[in-house]
Amino acid sequence: MRTTMQWLVVGALACGATAQEGLPQSGEVALKAKIRRSQKLMLPSEAATPVATGFHFQDGFGGDFRADIDGTALLIDADADGTLETRVEGETGFVVLTNNGRRYGVSLSSKPQWSFKAGSEVMGKIGSTKIRLIDQNHNGRFNDIGEDAMVVGNGRAASFLSEVVSIDGELRRLKVAADGSKLSYSPFVGDVGKLSLHAVTDGKVMAAVLNSKDGRYSVHLSKQDAEVLVPAGDYQLHSGVLSLAGSRVTMQKGRSKSITVAAKADQKLSWGGPAKAEFAYQENGDELVFDPNAIWFYGATNEEYRDWNPVGKSPLIVVTDKATGKVVAEARFPGSC
Repeated sequence: MRTTMQWLVVGALACGATAQEGLPQSGEVALKAKIRRSQKLMLPSEAATPVATGFHFQDGFGGDFRADIDGTALLIDADADGTLETRVEGETGFVVLTNNGRRYGVSLSSKPQWSFKAGSEVMGKIGSTKIRLIDQNHNGRFNDIGEDAMVVGNGRAASFLSEVVSIDGELRRLKVAADGSKLSYSPFVGDVGKLSLHAVTDGKVMAAVLNSKDGRYSVHLSKQDAEVLVPAGDYQLHSGVLSLAGSRVTMQKGRSKSITVAAKADQKLSWGGPAKAEFAYQENGDELVFDPNAIWFYGATNEEYRDWNPVGKSPLIVVTDKATGKVVAEARFPGSC
Protein backbone atom coordinates (compact mmCIF):
# COMPACT_ATOMS: atom_id res chain seq x y z
CA MET A 1 0.00 0.00 0.00
CA ARG A 2 1.09 3.60 -0.61
CA THR A 3 -0.20 6.67 1.16
CA THR A 4 0.50 10.39 1.38
CA MET A 5 1.36 12.66 4.31
CA GLN A 6 1.52 16.47 4.05
CA TRP A 7 3.42 19.18 5.93
CA LEU A 8 4.94 22.56 5.14
CA VAL A 9 8.38 23.03 3.51
CA VAL A 10 9.59 26.61 2.85
CA GLY A 11 12.88 29.14 0.36
CA ALA A 12 14.39 31.45 -2.45
CA LEU A 13 15.48 31.63 -6.23
CA ALA A 14 16.66 33.08 -9.73
CA CYS A 15 19.30 35.17 -11.47
CA GLY A 16 19.62 38.53 -13.19
CA ALA A 17 21.84 40.43 -15.58
CA THR A 18 23.87 43.59 -15.07
CA ALA A 19 24.38 45.91 -18.00
CA GLN A 20 27.86 46.25 -19.43
CA GLU A 21 28.83 49.25 -21.50
CA GLY A 22 30.48 48.82 -24.87
CA LEU A 23 30.04 45.04 -25.28
CA PRO A 24 30.13 44.19 -29.01
CA GLN A 25 27.14 42.34 -30.38
CA SER A 26 29.43 39.64 -31.75
CA GLY A 27 32.95 38.50 -30.95
CA GLU A 28 35.39 35.73 -30.16
CA VAL A 29 36.91 34.92 -26.77
CA ALA A 30 40.03 32.87 -26.03
CA LEU A 31 39.55 30.30 -23.27
CA LYS A 32 42.24 29.27 -20.80
CA ALA A 33 42.44 25.91 -19.04
CA LYS A 34 42.37 25.91 -15.24
CA ILE A 35 43.26 22.79 -13.25
CA ARG A 36 40.86 22.09 -10.34
CA ARG A 37 42.19 19.42 -7.98
CA SER A 38 39.22 20.07 -5.71
CA GLN A 39 35.95 20.58 -7.59
CA LYS A 40 33.82 23.09 -5.69
CA LEU A 41 31.27 23.73 -8.41
CA MET A 42 27.81 22.18 -8.15
CA LEU A 43 27.36 20.44 -11.49
CA PRO A 44 23.87 19.49 -12.70
CA SER A 45 24.66 15.93 -13.79
CA GLU A 46 28.18 14.59 -13.35
CA ALA A 47 28.82 10.89 -12.85
CA ALA A 48 32.17 9.09 -12.78
CA THR A 49 33.30 7.57 -16.09
CA PRO A 50 35.24 4.27 -16.20
CA VAL A 51 38.88 4.71 -17.26
CA ALA A 52 38.86 1.36 -19.09
CA THR A 53 41.62 1.51 -21.75
CA GLY A 54 42.36 5.20 -21.29
CA PHE A 55 41.30 8.74 -22.18
CA HIS A 56 40.62 8.78 -25.91
CA PHE A 57 40.34 12.50 -26.59
CA GLN A 58 41.37 12.73 -30.25
CA ASP A 59 38.07 14.41 -31.14
CA GLY A 60 38.37 17.45 -28.90
CA PHE A 61 41.14 18.15 -26.40
CA GLY A 62 43.37 15.99 -28.62
CA GLY A 63 45.57 13.01 -27.88
CA ASP A 64 45.09 9.35 -27.05
CA PHE A 65 46.08 8.82 -23.42
CA ARG A 66 46.24 5.06 -22.90
CA ALA A 67 45.81 3.42 -19.51
CA ASP A 68 46.33 -0.07 -18.14
CA ILE A 69 45.97 -1.91 -14.83
CA ASP A 70 49.07 -3.15 -13.02
CA GLY A 71 47.90 -5.13 -10.01
CA THR A 72 45.97 -2.59 -7.94
CA ALA A 73 47.69 0.39 -9.59
CA LEU A 74 46.70 2.36 -12.68
CA LEU A 75 49.29 3.16 -15.36
CA ILE A 76 48.66 6.18 -17.61
CA ASP A 77 50.32 7.66 -20.67
CA ALA A 78 49.78 11.23 -19.46
CA ASP A 79 51.53 12.94 -22.40
CA ALA A 80 50.21 10.71 -25.21
CA ASP A 81 53.70 9.66 -26.33
CA GLY A 82 52.96 5.93 -26.21
CA THR A 83 54.67 5.24 -22.85
CA LEU A 84 52.76 4.41 -19.65
CA GLU A 85 54.99 6.56 -17.45
CA THR A 86 52.53 7.70 -14.75
CA ARG A 87 51.57 5.33 -11.92
CA VAL A 88 48.57 5.95 -9.64
CA GLU A 89 48.17 3.90 -6.46
CA GLY A 90 45.68 3.99 -3.60
CA GLU A 91 41.98 4.77 -3.62
CA THR A 92 42.25 8.23 -5.20
CA GLY A 93 44.61 10.16 -7.42
CA PHE A 94 44.94 13.17 -9.69
CA VAL A 95 46.71 13.33 -13.05
CA VAL A 96 47.18 16.19 -15.50
CA LEU A 97 47.08 15.11 -19.14
CA THR A 98 49.11 17.30 -21.52
CA ASN A 99 48.84 17.75 -25.27
CA ASN A 100 50.57 20.44 -27.36
CA GLY A 101 51.04 22.68 -24.34
CA ARG A 102 47.44 22.34 -23.16
CA ARG A 103 46.33 20.62 -19.93
CA TYR A 104 43.34 18.51 -18.84
CA GLY A 105 42.99 17.34 -15.23
CA VAL A 106 41.37 14.05 -14.22
CA SER A 107 40.33 13.18 -10.67
CA LEU A 108 40.65 9.41 -10.20
CA SER A 109 39.04 6.84 -7.91
CA SER A 110 39.77 3.10 -7.74
CA LYS A 111 36.50 2.10 -6.06
CA PRO A 112 34.68 0.03 -7.23
CA GLN A 113 36.73 0.27 -10.45
CA TRP A 114 39.12 2.89 -11.81
CA SER A 115 36.99 5.84 -12.90
CA PHE A 116 37.42 9.59 -13.30
CA LYS A 117 35.71 12.96 -13.10
CA ALA A 118 36.64 16.33 -14.55
CA GLY A 119 39.57 17.96 -12.79
CA SER A 120 39.77 21.07 -14.93
CA GLU A 121 37.73 23.69 -16.76
CA VAL A 122 38.23 26.32 -19.44
CA MET A 123 37.36 29.92 -18.77
CA GLY A 124 37.21 33.36 -20.35
CA LYS A 125 35.16 36.56 -20.33
CA ILE A 126 32.51 38.07 -22.56
CA GLY A 127 32.91 41.71 -21.67
CA SER A 128 33.17 41.63 -17.87
CA THR A 129 31.08 38.45 -17.50
CA LYS A 130 33.06 35.34 -16.61
CA ILE A 131 32.29 32.16 -18.56
CA ARG A 132 33.42 28.75 -17.24
CA LEU A 133 32.98 25.51 -19.20
CA ILE A 134 33.32 21.98 -17.80
CA ASP A 135 33.58 18.75 -19.80
CA GLN A 136 30.85 17.15 -17.72
CA ASN A 137 30.46 14.04 -19.89
CA HIS A 138 34.26 13.43 -19.89
CA ASN A 139 34.77 12.88 -23.62
CA GLY A 140 37.46 15.54 -24.10
CA ARG A 141 35.08 17.94 -25.88
CA PHE A 142 33.75 21.15 -24.35
CA ASN A 143 30.94 21.86 -26.83
CA ASP A 144 28.31 19.22 -26.11
CA ILE A 145 25.07 21.22 -25.77
CA GLY A 146 22.84 19.88 -23.02
CA GLU A 147 25.58 17.53 -21.74
CA ASP A 148 28.58 19.63 -20.72
CA ALA A 149 28.26 22.26 -17.97
CA MET A 150 28.75 26.02 -17.76
CA VAL A 151 28.76 28.84 -15.23
CA VAL A 152 27.84 32.36 -16.35
CA GLY A 153 29.08 34.96 -13.87
CA ASN A 154 30.62 34.41 -10.46
CA GLY A 155 28.36 31.71 -9.04
CA ARG A 156 29.37 28.21 -7.95
CA ALA A 157 26.43 26.35 -9.46
CA ALA A 158 26.42 25.34 -13.11
CA SER A 159 23.73 24.80 -15.69
CA PHE A 160 24.11 22.56 -18.71
CA LEU A 161 25.98 24.05 -21.67
CA SER A 162 23.38 26.17 -23.45
CA GLU A 163 23.20 27.42 -27.02
CA VAL A 164 21.98 30.78 -25.70
CA VAL A 165 22.86 32.74 -22.54
CA SER A 166 21.77 36.06 -21.07
CA ILE A 167 24.62 38.61 -20.94
CA ASP A 168 24.37 42.38 -20.66
CA GLY A 169 20.58 42.10 -20.46
CA GLU A 170 20.44 40.50 -23.91
CA LEU A 171 20.49 36.96 -25.24
CA ARG A 172 23.66 35.84 -27.01
CA ARG A 173 24.13 32.66 -29.03
CA LEU A 174 27.32 30.76 -28.20
CA LYS A 175 29.52 28.52 -30.31
CA VAL A 176 32.29 26.70 -28.44
CA ALA A 177 35.33 25.08 -30.05
CA ALA A 178 35.41 21.33 -29.38
CA ASP A 179 38.88 21.54 -27.84
CA GLY A 180 37.80 24.30 -25.46
CA SER A 181 40.30 26.81 -26.84
CA LYS A 182 37.78 29.54 -27.74
CA LEU A 183 34.14 30.52 -28.05
CA SER A 184 32.30 32.97 -30.27
CA TYR A 185 29.09 34.83 -29.52
CA SER A 186 26.46 36.62 -31.61
CA PRO A 187 22.98 38.10 -31.08
CA PHE A 188 20.12 35.65 -30.57
CA VAL A 189 17.41 36.01 -33.20
CA GLY A 190 14.02 34.66 -32.11
CA ASP A 191 11.17 35.07 -29.65
CA VAL A 192 12.15 35.96 -26.09
CA GLY A 193 10.34 35.68 -22.75
CA LYS A 194 11.15 36.02 -19.05
CA LEU A 195 11.42 33.19 -16.54
CA SER A 196 11.58 33.31 -12.74
CA LEU A 197 11.13 30.90 -9.86
CA HIS A 198 9.35 31.45 -6.59
CA ALA A 199 10.37 29.03 -3.84
CA VAL A 200 8.34 28.43 -0.69
CA THR A 201 11.01 27.23 1.74
CA ASP A 202 12.82 28.27 4.92
CA GLY A 203 16.08 27.14 3.32
CA LYS A 204 18.48 28.73 0.85
CA VAL A 205 18.45 27.77 -2.80
CA MET A 206 22.02 26.79 -3.65
CA ALA A 207 21.22 25.70 -7.20
CA ALA A 208 18.25 25.28 -9.51
CA VAL A 209 18.59 24.28 -13.16
CA LEU A 210 15.86 24.45 -15.79
CA ASN A 211 16.22 23.09 -19.32
CA SER A 212 14.22 23.59 -22.47
CA LYS A 213 12.43 20.40 -23.46
CA ASP A 214 14.58 20.07 -26.58
CA GLY A 215 17.76 20.34 -24.47
CA ARG A 216 19.17 23.30 -26.41
CA TYR A 217 18.77 25.89 -23.65
CA SER A 218 19.62 25.69 -19.96
CA VAL A 219 19.50 28.28 -17.19
CA HIS A 220 20.59 28.35 -13.56
CA LEU A 221 18.51 30.33 -11.05
CA SER A 222 19.43 31.17 -7.46
CA LYS A 223 17.73 34.42 -6.44
CA GLN A 224 14.11 34.61 -5.36
CA ASP A 225 11.73 35.95 -8.02
CA ALA A 226 14.50 37.47 -10.20
CA GLU A 227 13.64 37.41 -13.89
CA VAL A 228 15.91 35.88 -16.53
CA LEU A 229 15.64 36.33 -20.29
CA VAL A 230 15.26 33.02 -22.15
CA PRO A 231 14.28 31.94 -25.65
CA ALA A 232 10.52 31.36 -25.75
CA GLY A 233 9.49 27.71 -25.45
CA ASP A 234 8.77 24.87 -23.04
CA TYR A 235 11.00 24.44 -19.97
CA GLN A 236 11.18 21.92 -17.15
CA LEU A 237 12.98 21.66 -13.84
CA HIS A 238 16.03 19.40 -13.97
CA SER A 239 17.66 19.60 -10.54
CA GLY A 240 18.52 21.78 -7.58
CA VAL A 241 20.05 21.94 -4.11
CA LEU A 242 18.53 23.46 -0.96
CA SER A 243 20.32 24.09 2.33
CA LEU A 244 19.20 24.97 5.85
CA ALA A 245 21.34 25.20 9.00
CA GLY A 246 24.06 22.93 7.65
CA SER A 247 21.67 20.39 6.11
CA ARG A 248 21.15 19.84 2.39
CA VAL A 249 18.66 18.13 0.15
CA THR A 250 18.70 17.69 -3.61
CA MET A 251 15.74 18.43 -5.82
CA GLN A 252 14.84 16.67 -9.06
CA LYS A 253 12.15 16.89 -11.70
CA GLY A 254 10.09 14.11 -10.13
CA ARG A 255 6.54 14.29 -11.50
CA SER A 256 6.57 18.03 -12.16
CA LYS A 257 5.29 19.23 -15.53
CA SER A 258 6.90 21.57 -18.02
CA ILE A 259 5.93 25.23 -18.30
CA THR A 260 5.65 27.39 -21.40
CA VAL A 261 7.47 30.70 -21.66
CA ALA A 262 5.60 32.66 -24.32
CA ALA A 263 7.12 35.42 -26.45
CA LYS A 264 7.22 38.80 -24.65
CA ALA A 265 5.61 37.20 -21.57
CA ASP A 266 6.69 36.62 -17.96
CA GLN A 267 6.42 33.09 -16.59
CA LYS A 268 6.91 32.19 -12.94
CA LEU A 269 7.37 28.65 -11.68
CA SER A 270 6.41 28.20 -8.03
CA TRP A 271 7.67 25.24 -6.04
CA GLY A 272 8.49 24.16 -2.50
CA GLY A 273 5.84 23.86 0.20
CA PRO A 274 3.42 22.58 1.06
CA ALA A 275 5.18 19.25 0.55
CA LYS A 276 4.03 15.67 0.97
CA ALA A 277 5.51 12.28 1.73
CA GLU A 278 4.38 9.14 -0.05
CA PHE A 279 5.43 5.84 1.47
CA ALA A 280 4.79 2.14 1.17
CA TYR A 281 3.70 0.06 4.16
CA GLN A 282 2.32 -3.35 5.06
CA GLU A 283 -0.25 -4.29 7.67
CA ASN A 284 0.90 -6.98 10.09
CA GLY A 285 -1.97 -7.57 12.51
CA ASP A 286 -2.42 -4.32 14.41
CA GLU A 287 1.02 -3.07 13.30
CA LEU A 288 2.09 -1.04 10.29
CA VAL A 289 5.48 -2.01 8.85
CA PHE A 290 7.38 0.70 6.94
CA ASP A 291 10.29 0.27 4.56
CA PRO A 292 12.68 3.21 5.16
CA ASN A 293 13.82 3.01 1.54
CA ALA A 294 10.31 3.14 0.12
CA ILE A 295 9.43 6.76 0.78
CA TRP A 296 9.17 9.67 -1.65
CA PHE A 297 9.05 13.39 -0.88
CA TYR A 298 7.30 15.76 -3.32
CA GLY A 299 6.82 19.53 -3.34
CA ALA A 300 3.93 21.73 -4.40
CA THR A 301 4.50 21.16 -8.13
CA ASN A 302 5.47 17.50 -7.69
CA GLU A 303 9.21 18.13 -7.77
CA GLU A 304 10.99 15.38 -5.84
CA TYR A 305 13.35 15.80 -2.85
CA ARG A 306 15.98 13.18 -2.03
CA ASP A 307 19.51 12.61 -0.69
CA TRP A 308 18.95 14.29 2.68
CA ASN A 309 22.32 15.17 4.16
CA PRO A 310 23.50 14.66 6.84
CA VAL A 311 21.98 11.28 7.60
CA GLY A 312 18.68 11.39 9.47
CA LYS A 313 17.84 14.98 8.55
CA SER A 314 14.82 14.17 6.43
CA PRO A 315 11.47 15.58 7.68
CA LEU A 316 10.13 14.22 10.98
CA ILE A 317 7.08 11.99 10.54
CA VAL A 318 4.75 11.76 13.55
CA VAL A 319 2.17 8.95 13.75
CA THR A 320 -0.82 9.64 16.04
CA ASP A 321 -3.87 7.70 17.14
CA LYS A 322 -6.80 9.26 15.29
CA ALA A 323 -9.23 8.67 18.15
CA THR A 324 -7.13 9.89 21.08
CA GLY A 325 -4.54 12.13 19.40
CA LYS A 326 -1.81 10.24 21.27
CA VAL A 327 1.59 10.08 19.55
CA VAL A 328 2.21 6.46 18.60
CA ALA A 329 5.62 6.83 16.93
CA GLU A 330 8.07 9.35 15.53
CA ALA A 331 10.62 8.62 12.79
CA ARG A 332 12.69 10.13 10.02
CA PHE A 333 12.64 8.26 6.74
CA PRO A 334 14.89 7.44 5.13
CA GLY A 335 17.32 7.50 8.02
CA SER A 336 20.32 6.45 5.96
CA CYS A 337 19.91 8.42 2.76
